[in-house]
Parts: sequence; C-alpha cells; structure tokens
Amino acid sequence: VTDPDIIEIAEQIRSRSKNTKIMLLDHVCKANEIMNWGSKGITAYATSDIDSHSLNLAVQTMRTDAIWIGHQSTSRIENTETPPVRAAAQTIENGCMSVLSNREREVLALLVAGHKNFAIAQALAISPETIKSHMRRIMEKLAVRDRTQLVIKVLQQQGAA
Repeated sequence: VTDPDIIEIAEQIRSRSKNTKIMLLDHVCKANEIMNWGSKGITAYATSDIDSHSLNLAVQTMRTDAIWIGHQSTSRIENTETPPVRAAAQTIENGCMSVLSNREREVLALLVAGHKNFAIAQALAISPETIKSHMRRIMEKLAVRDRTQLVIKVLQQQGAA
C-alpha cells in the first residue's frame, strides 16, 4: 500500500466516524510520512513487530487523544526529515540540558514533542507520578518555573544549534 492509498483509506474511515482512532502498523517508514499520516487522522504508528505491552500502551495513549509512535519504530525511521522528538532529543543531548539524567532527557524530549504527562508515562512505561517527579527535577536543574518556559528553553537551544 502506498502513502496516498494509506491517506485515502484513513480519510474514508474518518469521514464515516470522526471518533474512530486509527493505528498504522508497518515494517518501515520515513519520518515525513509519519508526520503526514498524523495530519490525516492516523493517531498511532508502530512497526509490525510491536510487542503486546507496547501495543497496549499505544491503545491507552490513543484514548487520551495523543499521538503515539512506537519506540521500536524510531530506530527504523529513515532520516529524510528529523521528527520533532528526535530533534528535541539531539538538542537536549548536546545543549545545556546535558545536566539531566538519561530518563529526564527522554521525558523532556516527549514533552517538547507535545505529549502530556499521562502519554509520556505510558510511552516510557512508568507512572504519571514518576513523570511529575522528573518534571520537578528537570525544572529545578534548568532553572525554569513552568512547562512553557521549559519548552521555550529547549526550542531556543534547538534554534541556536
């Protein structure tokens, strides 16, 4: 199935039922296709070898109206276009964010990509309370008062990189 076919199928499904959530399973794809599919109503993407735990997380995340991209697929994405999470992760890794732990960097990258605490918790398979703790520590380490300042700081670093 080609990209235009996938988009057409997704649009047909969404035209019949606006509340339907669509998850795409594929063996490999390009980052620019994932972004295009998201704009056409596909709310989750994973590779076809997704494990049952991750599939459950994807379904739970989709219920919150967040977009879910399986971590198995990120290593398979062909880098024709850098996805927001990877761009944020590179900025966090290389910038002043290096004072953060690896887990804090993962949390921050997902936050910058637009995910809420619940979706971040599900994506990382940890509790929402743990996400809150990570967020407090991240804000303390980076001397910001709120999530908005935090995201702005990362985006400014990204622009400077």
